[in-house]
Amino acid sequence: MRSQLFLLAAVIAGVGWLGCATNGDAGENEPEPATSGTATSKPDPGTRPDFEAGFPDEPDSGTGTGGDPTPPGGGDTCVDNGDPGGAENVAKMLPNTDDAQNTAISVSGVVNGAVDVDFYKLHVEDKSFHLLQPDLEATSSGVEMCVFVRCDTTGASGVTCSAPAVAKKSDLGTDGCCATGPAKVTPGWDCNSTTDSATLFIRIKQTVDKCEPYSFSYAF
Repeated sequence: MRSQLFLLAAVIAGVGWLGCATNGDAGENEPEPATSGTATSKPDPGTRPDFEAGFPDEPDSGTGTGGDPTPPGGGDTCVDNGDPGGAENVAKMLPNTDDAQNTAISVSGVVNGAVDVDFYKLHVEDKSFHLLQPDLEATSSGVEMCVFVRCDTTGASGVTCSAPAVAKKSDLGTDGCCATGPAKVTPGWDCNSTTDSATLFIRIKQTVDKCEPYSFSYAF
């Protein structure tokens, strides 16, 4: 009877020891229990992702559609509105005048490039009891001004030039005087008639290859 009690006590003690062995930390060969939650690595706040809706697109360097490229410039801007005719036979007509006009009238324009030539046409009436005293002047630098004279009666004109102007003929053979401004370009003429009424052809061309504004004046 005593031996049976001893055996029962031994069995109970063994069961208790086995329970302690399975209820504590995991054994050597048992896996560690998983921790709760999901482990993530925090990105570097200074690193930009390949695409993110919160970032605006960078502007283009100038060749794509996202930039604002400035178109290449084109040098001087030269506005030449109302460009007069470029030859004697298509000259721009100025208002008729006469030898009683003592107050100078000024005309302005632009020559745009070496091949741009401006022609004006002006009729001057030689009125009785007035002395014809031409006074024409290129008031701008960088241009050559010529004044060619064609008499009403004979067409021909005995033109004389005063320095600094020099005698020249137009492309159509009309006699005149030319000077580089600023300078007086004042031809004298004699129509060998009772009247010295004449048409003057005023030619302006530049002495340098660029956009050149100019002005000239005339009185009689």
